[in-house]
Amino acid sequence: MSYLDDIRQLTIHYLNGSITKEDEQKLMAFLDESADNKRLFRQWEAEWAAHHLNDRQTQEAFGRFEARLLLQSDKKNTKRKLWRSVAAAAAVVLLMAGSAYTTWLVGHARPEKYYSFSAPNGSKARVALPDNSVVWLNAGSSLRYSDRFNEQNRTVELKGEGYFQVAKDDDHEFVVKTDVGNVVVKGTKFDVSAYSEDRLATVSLMQGKVEFAGKEEHLTMKPGERVTIDRLTGELSKTTFINDSRAWIDDNTDFDAITLNDLAKVLSRRYDVNIHVNSSKLALTRFSISLRNKESIGDVIDALQRTSQMEVVRRGKDIYISD
Repeated sequence: MSYLDDIRQLTIHYLNGSITKEDEQKLMAFLDESADNKRLFRQWEAEWAAHHLNDRQTQEAFGRFEARLLLQSDKKNTKRKLWRSVAAAAAVVLLMAGSAYTTWLVGHARPEKYYSFSAPNGSKARVALPDNSVVWLNAGSSLRYSDRFNEQNRTVELKGEGYFQVAKDDDHEFVVKTDVGNVVVKGTKFDVSAYSEDRLATVSLMQGKVEFAGKEEHLTMKPGERVTIDRLTGELSKTTFINDSRAWIDDNTDFDAITLNDLAKVLSRRYDVNIHVNSSKLALTRFSISLRNKESIGDVIDALQRTSQMEVVRRGKDIYISD
């Protein structure tokens, strides 16, 4: 058996979940050697997917596995877990490629494929990108990028909120695409909040320099500045901020003068509940809120009731607020 045949067999054991710790280290070393090795791994992965991901139950299991990309503190352990999750996500996407991928196998062409990651409501996720950039996804968010990332471009598509630590690369701009505009950068730390259900989207810059390219206007940002985009009017505004825009990564929340209507959306995503504000007066009432002690949704609702007269009825995951 040749060296590549041996590595291919290790890949199959890896995808089956039957690889030993020693063999997994050998496979990871092979992948770290070159981009060609990673592409070869993806080819074997696709072939495996075509034969093993034939039923819906298995696909759903891989989808759930992908969604469990939770924050990791141990960097060495994180690398291995993320590789396994990337493999799972890639297998699902490659299966969907179907006949297009079969054509590639026959004609040795290479169609563009996409990897997708998500953080369901009530959770967060951490994604390590091929260029060593790291993205934290807030609840109810998703990230997508091409298999050509870091080869032809460094472009990702974001829905929801993500905090980015972008690896410096003077030759390749890093672009975050959202439905309200693009954030263009070479190496920096910033937060993008662009939930489709929120009227306002924001870009907050902590370190470095970025350019926000809106549909009609471009703004250059410096650290400590925040660009706010009004979906309804299309208006862009730039202000400074003092609160920690990445606090949500540590389960902390800080808002100054947020309306109850907007707060309900934030809390619904964070706690995986559905908050309905059935009073136009209460919906526009503004609150200053700081969550620092892993408060439950019950704790938060009790605090809101103490500061403003409101009636709260809870039925399972649905919470109804009225005056």
